[in-house]
Amino acid sequence: MLPPALETILADHERIKDLLPHRYPMLLVDAVLELRAGEWIRATKAVTLDEAAYARARRDAAGPATRSYPTSLVVESFCQAAGILFMESGLGGYDRHRHVLLFGALAGCRVSGAAFPGDVLTHRARIVKAFSDSAVFAGEVAVDGRTVLTVDQVVMAVRDREMVQVTRS
Repeated sequence: MLPPALETILADHERIKDLLPHRYPMLLVDAVLELRAGEWIRATKAVTLDEAAYARARRDAAGPATRSYPTSLVVESFCQAAGILFMESGLGGYDRHRHVLLFGALAGCRVSGAAFPGDVLTHRARIVKAFSDSAVFAGEVAVDGRTVLTVDQVVMAVRDREMVQVTRS
């Protein structure tokens, strides 16, 4: 039997996997610490040496510990946390079997620091404005209380799966 704290973490991670279509190596939210539906989320992602982003660096003499986590993945992780907030808030009538959640735009993104293996990214995303099929989010990502990324606007929209399905000829 697992200790209660570990059961909570595993159950939370299973819930994240239920909500997001991403899987390793692109599932970039490990836990949701707090969530107020329709308002905000606080979620985390641990940066580890096992990240696909460090595969090449593991072979180099300098080692991956001296290399910062790619900013694009910090942004992606933030957007995944915002996506969880979108879905858990019931915005856009989201149904994971019928819909996909699309990332639409990013504005006012400022990088003010870096994350390294061993760091834990803490995402704080909040809903700025919600529409019938989309929402605007803002927030920041911190490591040990130090802001490493600020996002003024991220737009996400819900679409029917069939609308975005690519047909192969």
